[in-house]
Amino acid sequence: MMRVRHPMTLLAFGLMLTVIGCAQNGHFNFLGYTSAPLHDPSIKTVYIPIFENATYQKNLEFDFTRIVIDEIQSKTPYRVVSRRELADAELLCKIVSVNKNTVNFTQLGEVRDIERVVGVEVIYRDVRTGMPLGMPESFKRKDALDPASYAKARPILLTPRANFQPEIGGSLATADFQVARQLGVQIAAMMERWAPHGDPNFSP
Repeated sequence: MMRVRHPMTLLAFGLMLTVIGCAQNGHFNFLGYTSAPLHDPSIKTVYIPIFENATYQKNLEFDFTRIVIDEIQSKTPYRVVSRRELADAELLCKIVSVNKNTVNFTQLGEVRDIERVVGVEVIYRDVRTGMPLGMPESFKRKDALDPASYAKARPILLTPRANFQPEIGGSLATADFQVARQLGVQIAAMMERWAPHGDPNFSP
């Protein structure tokens, strides 16, 4: 008859099995970490139309759209397509505010440091179902079977910003480029958290 010589070893092994959980999709969860993919595997293509622009600064939407698409394609596994009917999801963005704030002055009273802030409303949703991705879990459980309720989901407002110094050659053009890149990075990061296992309440 075999005797258990190391009961503490068996106890530790049992505790480890308790801590390590296996989700229904076959991925492991351990102390807050998961083997599940960072992005929703059911989404492979994303449609991103030209941004809407509700501000006085015209043509800003074209540069922002191009730069955000570049960031998403370089930082996520998604492929951006030019037609909505070919996409699994769509990203709708609207520029709603453009501000320029003076941050610092020189000793002579000249502007030294300027902050550029752009407000962009973002909606990311599944084209196949119409469901906005990133909705609160409580809303999903209550209204997931009612497509008419999807319109209740409000856009997420992002406010990327960048500083520039005119005295060393900085300009609004360079600041806008930095702001657009920051916006793309934020959206790409949010797409990770919009995966099914992510945190739907994430706020960048």
